Amino acid sequence: MKSRADSLTTGWLLSEVIRRVSDDEDWYSDFLQSNRVITALESRREGDTILSTLDFYLTCYDKDLVPLSSQNTLRVVVSELRPEKADRPHIHKMEDFTVRRPIGVGGFSTVVEVRKKSSGKIYAMKMIKKEMIEKRDKIK
Repeated sequence: MKSRADSLTTGWLLSEVIRRVSDDEDWYSDFLQSNRVITALESRREGDTILSTLDFYLTCYDKDLVPLSSQNTLRVVVSELRPEKADRPHIHKMEDFTVRRPIGVGGFSTVVEVRKKSSGKIYAMKMIKKEMIEKRDKIK
């Protein structure tokens, strides 16, 4: 038989944080009027080191909380809402993401870990220098 602690999920944890923050009605109404939203949780440990694997785990809202230890300190990620443009809602720009850390560097590009501001999800983004593309005549 599972205990209640074994059945709690990362999605429940995020909703519980939002619920507790919203209990302070004055602060929360000012917060919402500033066009910001709580999008995710991220881990912090001694020395403020970002634990990328745990941060990704926290964006999978159906995962159990069991892997989290009492030594993990979690921080709320707050993002500013940006209205989607009706004519091009599927195009993402750099300002839609927060760069977290480099993952790898190659001869023509760099791969970085990013967090999407609107959802808090973590992605890998490949950044290619425009000059390299232009030099190789790859622009249509």
